Amino acid sequence: MWPRTFWVRSVGLTDTPGSRFTAEMPKATGFNDVTEADIQEAVNLLNHRPRKTGGYRTPHEIFIRKEAA
Repeated sequence: MWPRTFWVRSVGLTDTPGSRFTAEMPKATGFNDVTEADIQEAVNLLNHRPRKTGGYRTPHEIFIRKEAA
């Protein structure tokens, strides 16, 4: 047996935002039922949630600091 097959990938930074978005908008949610305000609310929640990989800062804080520099 191989310790790890080629098709098994590790869950990393690219999978995390998708799972966070799914927490805000469950998979069963139809796009016909979602308003622009619902999407914007989910985006704001995601952008203002601290991330371990960002030193427990929010993506919004990181973006603002880079814009100011």
